[in-house]
Amino acid sequence: QVENIFKHLKKNHEYFPSEYFTLHYSFYGLLAGLLLGWLTSEAFFSSFLLESMSVMTVFSILILRQIGKKKDKLVKSQNKNI
Repeated sequence: QVENIFKHLKKNHEYFPSEYFTLHYSFYGLLAGLLLGWLTSEAFFSSFLLESMSVMTVFSILILRQIGKKKDKLVKSQNKNI
């Protein structure tokens, strides 16, 4: 029931748990970084797969985490935190 309440609040009233966007965007950064690292390795540095995936993952997480933090601050300033 609690999960249904959270879904209702997010969907219909745009209320979100604290750090909701930070956590989600960090996860998206992980996925994007792995994909970008693999693509970069395939295109340019075929012998450096692990290194390119690591570097791209770190940068993607850092960038998308900051975007998520900004969005969380906006939600908090609108008093839309659960």
